[in-house]
Amino acid sequence: MQPLLCEKTLHQLADDIGPDLLPELFNVFVEENTPLLESLKSDCDHWDLPQLQSLSHTLKSSAASYGGLRLAELATQLDLACKLSDKVTIQTLLPEFIDVYTQTLEVIKQRY
Repeated sequence: MQPLLCEKTLHQLADDIGPDLLPELFNVFVEENTPLLESLKSDCDHWDLPQLQSLSHTLKSSAASYGGLRLAELATQLDLACKLSDKVTIQTLLPEFIDVYTQTLEVIKQRY
């Protein structure tokens, strides 16, 4: 199982923007994605698959950009399940996705 955060991506981000800006960058990640997660939960409750797919796609890209590779992988799987209207897989993936999302945020908050 891959780590919650990819060190290589984090080092690249630090090189690109400077290590002093990483905490600010991760604050933006948390602020922008927390409402998306709440929307994702709500859309799953209502089986709004197009919206669920759109949100999982957004979270996939965002997580990968910030080094959250495990989260990005789960979002990729969720995105595909939504495209296929595979409700069983969505129901299976969503709790794990939420758990990994929460763990990833905790690691980010502790680290930055």
